[in-house]
Amino acid sequence: MAATPNLKMPYILPSQAQKHVTHNEALQALDAVVQLTVTAKTATPPGAPEHGERHLVDTGATGPFAGRDGQIAAWQDGVWVFYQPLQGWLAFVIETLTLLFFDGSAWQPLAQTLNALQNLTFFGVGTAADTANPFSAKLNKALWTAKTTAEGGDGDLRYTLNKENAARTLSLLMQSNWSGRAEVGLSGSDDLSVKVSPNGSTWNTALQIDRTNATIKLVQGSAAAPAIKLGDDDTGLFSNGADSIGFSTGGTAQAYFDAAGRYLIGHSAAQSTMAGGGDNTTVTPKSQVISTGSDASFLMARVDSGTNGARIFFTKSRGSYGAPASVGASDELGTFHFAGHTGTRMGAAAYISAYAAGAPGTNYTPGRLRFFTSDGTASPAERLRIESDGSLAMGGGNTVINAARHPVLRSYTIATLPAASPAAQLIYVSDGSANRRIAVSDGTNWRFADGNIAT
Repeated sequence: MAATPNLKMPYILPSQAQKHVTHNEALQALDAVVQLTVTAKTATPPGAPEHGERHLVDTGATGPFAGRDGQIAAWQDGVWVFYQPLQGWLAFVIETLTLLFFDGSAWQPLAQTLNALQNLTFFGVGTAADTANPFSAKLNKALWTAKTTAEGGDGDLRYTLNKENAARTLSLLMQSNWSGRAEVGLSGSDDLSVKVSPNGSTWNTALQIDRTNATIKLVQGSAAAPAIKLGDDDTGLFSNGADSIGFSTGGTAQAYFDAAGRYLIGHSAAQSTMAGGGDNTTVTPKSQVISTGSDASFLMARVDSGTNGARIFFTKSRGSYGAPASVGASDELGTFHFAGHTGTRMGAAAYISAYAAGAPGTNYTPGRLRFFTSDGTASPAERLRIESDGSLAMGGGNTVINAARHPVLRSYTIATLPAASPAAQLIYVSDGSANRRIAVSDGTNWRFADGNIAT
């Protein structure tokens, strides 16, 4: 055997002359391949190499490197000397700061041979890890991608993060210049929360998702800074307190849904002393428009090419919402109320009501309109009525114009004649064959058409 089996260094033979030549050749081989550090991996020889400079010959080599793919090229004594690596040799490449290994046919990155890193104390990528941050990375981009089914994976990618118990924190903290600005995670509970901070020390919970029912809770906000912004910073939704929702535009509160489900436009407190039905009970309407100016109004407009206009519907049914039943023959169907404040509460002044005027039929309900006004008493009295047949009554059920559009005078006997003042009243005198006539008052007496006094 003339050379060593691994580095192929020549042996000095017993009877060899000029033994120093063989010895020096072996030293040069050791200098070239032991603690192997190469300048670069290249297919083109450098133009002015320095003594001892080494390269890994890349595939497709040219010039003096031609045919030397994968070998180690060392510039020694003015010529390129080549060494054939064996499988498992390592080389550090200065140009790329990478560590390569020879797989028997080509140089490969050593990192691809690492199948597991277990129980590391620190791991730093681009920066130094420490006890506070045992895993640290300093980089501009990071990529995590799922292992595909073709590679033996399932195509999914999940991160699993775990904390000791509910009272601990598990979160993703985002900082600006090392000062906290946002935190997403399980902060002191098992409910998911999103927190933000203007300075890294004061934190506000912007959103919280309940773990048991997935309900979402937002910050309360205000009219000037709504919790949910729509279009700009001062328009959107906010909470006006417990069980209340506010709507703001331009930083000004415009409407509310209060704790009782009432819709309030222009004011946050419901007006709850409105006069109710004929018994003058108080109610608090579900929908209210309250304003200090002429815009305390309600408008319904219909704009189209048809002949119909806008409509407001009042409906009434017995039973329940899911199982409605027919109304009664005299049920109130809906009412317009008018009231004025008395100094202590709202007092009824007038109202217009619609009533059923009989039992409902198929797809219709007989109806009447009743008009009430107050003359200073606590309860308004009925003044005018339009019956279902179109007849007009006053003072309750007293018809003054019937369905045939004929005027109907109030009937009196001579013994029950009312006061003749004021003048120009018109009645019908009903008793006696001579007195069954129309009479008119002159301010003092009732007179028939012939001028005679009704007696």
